[in-house]
Amino acid sequence: IQFVPQNSTEISSDDDKAMFQKFLDLLNDLDDVQNVYHNVQQ
Repeated sequence: IQFVPQNSTEISSDDDKAMFQKFLDLLNDLDDVQNVYHNVQQ
C-alpha cells in the first residue's frame, strides 16, 4: 500500500522550508512515530 496525495502543496519561503524540515526531524526523533506522510513538494 502506498499513500499518494491527490493535492500537493509547495513551500516557497526558505524559512518555511527550514521550519518544515525541522518539524519532520523532530517527528522522526520520537520513538512513537513510525511513519510521517505529507503532501509538500520539496
